[in-house]
Amino acid sequence: MPLFLLFFAATLFFLYGHPPLVAAKTNVPLVIVSPEQAFEVALQHNPELKEKNWAIIQYKIKEEQAKQALLPQVNMLGFVAPVYSAQTDGRDLNNYQIDYYKWGPVLSFQGNILQPIYTFGQSYHGREAARWGQFAMRREKAKRANEIRKEIWDYFWGFQLAADILGLLEEAKTILEELKTKAEEMAKSANKNVSVADLSRIKLFQSKLQEQILDARYKQELASHALARTMGIDKKRIQLKRLSLRISPPLLEPLEYYVQLGIENRPELHQIQAGIHANRELGKMHESSLYPVIGVATQIDASYSPVRSYIGHPAVQDPYNHLRGGAGIGFTWRLNFGETNAKIKETQIKVKEFQSKQQFARLAIPLEIHKAYLDLKKAIQVLKLSTQDIKVAQRWARIAQMDYEAGNQPAKELIEGLAAYLQVRAELKQRYYHVHIQMAELGRTLGQNTLFLKR
Repeated sequence: MPLFLLFFAATLFFLYGHPPLVAAKTNVPLVIVSPEQAFEVALQHNPELKEKNWAIIQYKIKEEQAKQALLPQVNMLGFVAPVYSAQTDGRDLNNYQIDYYKWGPVLSFQGNILQPIYTFGQSYHGREAARWGQFAMRREKAKRANEIRKEIWDYFWGFQLAADILGLLEEAKTILEELKTKAEEMAKSANKNVSVADLSRIKLFQSKLQEQILDARYKQELASHALARTMGIDKKRIQLKRLSLRISPPLLEPLEYYVQLGIENRPELHQIQAGIHANRELGKMHESSLYPVIGVATQIDASYSPVRSYIGHPAVQDPYNHLRGGAGIGFTWRLNFGETNAKIKETQIKVKEFQSKQQFARLAIPLEIHKAYLDLKKAIQVLKLSTQDIKVAQRWARIAQMDYEAGNQPAKELIEGLAAYLQVRAELKQRYYHVHIQMAELGRTLGQNTLFLKR
């Protein structure tokens, strides 16, 4: 297939080969109901992943270039030049007449065609290098997609956390407003249990609460914009559905299971291995270029000049009027020892470089998995403790409110109890968020979606 047809077909495939998850022209926003759905959209629209697609196409073109080494090789040379007149009768070559005042053209053409039969592996190794390059680039794309999946999980659940915190603060604002109203009524009725300091404390707490509400709204907006950017679409084209942060903690397998799973699935390891194979094949291709290309060859050589007589003698070569050619077994041999040897050494160095990266990755990835595994276990344990703390804080806030309304406690005790209750509830939501994030981090270290974790 010609290169331009391959490039054109690949372009159509990547632009129109998949049904779009987001309509190109619509006023109805796409409702994102899960991070998995957001990731599916990102696979089609994220510009970084699209860039990797074009890199894959480049390697496909290189594969086609390697295949063309087996196509006929055509070399042609033609020229037109002036020449003075020289005439002979064709019988006596020593009897000729030269006229330097009479000039005319000489037309010359030389051409040869070689159909390669054997290239000493140059075409094969070139194709293999390009195929391994495609595989490495696909693994590079999978590696970036794995990172993007983790980012989407962070932003999606970060949005849900900010929205939950905002709802919690709005609820506290309503409760505080009711308490303020009661306190003002009690103060007007000359109730000695309510002082000016109590009202000031309530107003100060309201002010701090309003600052936290603004901060939660800012984080919610920032998370939604970051999510849209990571998905590769405009913020106005999506609408995030509110979901509960509550989650059943996963049942973890032994650490060794996840380490083995990560070694088998991490895109980086496959990418490095593909890089080793690609550079080895590339080195073999350069070594093969030191040998000739053997095949069936044809050659033609023709010249014509109207101001030169045709000699027509079988023992004399006529450079101005002749036609000769033939066919047989031929070869082409282009030697450039300095450049070729340098390229061979370069591929050998790259193989050693990839092997060093491979050794490092085999040591670093298990450590990375171990850390993510321990962080998730810790997040689950902290979550269980937080569910117990909220019952204590709720009882404290309820007793403080009853004592305050009965006139047994000042507003300070009520505010402290309410603040502690709000803080524990907010921390519980953050603990749920951390479980989501640590699950996503463990999935990233394994090259897997979080859905593989047992619930």
